[in-house]
Amino acid sequence: MVANKRNDCACAELGKSGSPCKITAPSGSASRVSPDPYDWEETEAAKDLRVEALVKQLMLTANSDVDPGHYTRQPTTWDQALHLKSASFGVELLREIGSVYTNLMRAVHWYSRRAVDTCNVDVRMYNIPVLVEEVGELREKLLLARSDSERRALEEDITGKILLACWCGVRLEIEQVPEKVVDRFVDKTLTEEEQTVRAMALVNIGNTFLDVYEETHDGSLDPLLRMMRDAAAGVSQHLLLSTSIGPGQSHNPTTQSATRSRVSHDSTV
Repeated sequence: MVANKRNDCACAELGKSGSPCKITAPSGSASRVSPDPYDWEETEAAKDLRVEALVKQLMLTANSDVDPGHYTRQPTTWDQALHLKSASFGVELLREIGSVYTNLMRAVHWYSRRAVDTCNVDVRMYNIPVLVEEVGELREKLLLARSDSERRALEEDITGKILLACWCGVRLEIEQVPEKVVDRFVDKTLTEEEQTVRAMALVNIGNTFLDVYEETHDGSLDPLLRMMRDAAAGVSQHLLLSTSIGPGQSHNPTTQSATRSRVSHDSTV
């Protein structure tokens, strides 16, 4: 089925970006998302090597102009940001990583990270089984769909939930790796002046990332990103379609308020 191939291919591509999920579609059954520890649970040693490599890269690309109000765009950093934007979840990655790097207090005083950060990660990972269940239910409905519009709405709901499950893994990666990089780069064993210089260098790199995000973001959402955000907000296109088309009614979803699904994932995206 075309819908099945599109959903599975989309998630397979996104899985390369650090997703903790595998999307499988066994013959005759609905696709399922299952945790794969071998794909996403790196050993501490391997993760430490990645962090060290990124810290070394920061040493090479850190901007020498440490004034965040008058920083100079480095072509290399700008090009890297543009390259990142073209990757899976690129727009979201620019915003997330740029925000980590531009938060000076977070960079200099990372040891005071709040416990709520970990709680948020746990909540998001806990929601993955719910997404798995919902995807299965939607696939069953898709098999029984009677019209093209109903099939399209269900396909969007399925795609959005699969992408959302994958984004949970990407977001977890963002919260673990760049934050450790910041901690190592702005080493507390350095003098206060050295810490400040390095923190401001991170601010400048983060500003470049956010500039690329702002200058290349025209306000319109990529269709897949829009589907993922709908899933995160609990918006179901299928329910919107069902409530907007009743006896004697025409299909006009723009006049209807957003119908929320039974599970909310507001903090995920």
